[in-house]
Amino acid sequence: MIPVILLTSVTGCQLMNTPRLQVSAVEFKNQSANDLHQVTLSVAKTHGRVSCSVVDAYNSCGTGFPSKGYSGEELTISWTNQLNRAFTQQLIVPKPTDFESTSLYKLTLLLTESGQVESTLNSVDY
Repeated sequence: MIPVILLTSVTGCQLMNTPRLQVSAVEFKNQSANDLHQVTLSVAKTHGRVSCSVVDAYNSCGTGFPSKGYSGEELTISWTNQLNRAFTQQLIVPKPTDFESTSLYKLTLLLTESGQVESTLNSVDY
């Protein structure tokens, strides 16, 4: 009887594997009147990073890459503006309410004049 219980417990653990969100692009949207420099998004856990050297005022810069799994790890975004003021912020991006494990997502980061960051995830069609 004990081996059956152990087998059921191990099988039950495998069924609880949660699908990871697959991110394949990042877009930095500058919502300020100043150009932004060295805009970098990094993931401490994996040492991964994406960056844009310049994001013009009221403009955006984006990059695509082979999809990467994201499970709510802490992200760090940093940049400087043309006035040489540096900004750094940590964030955790929640899964979208309409999350589908078969979709690829683009992470859009809105960067404001005051150094605030807003994030959105949208599915993308390639």
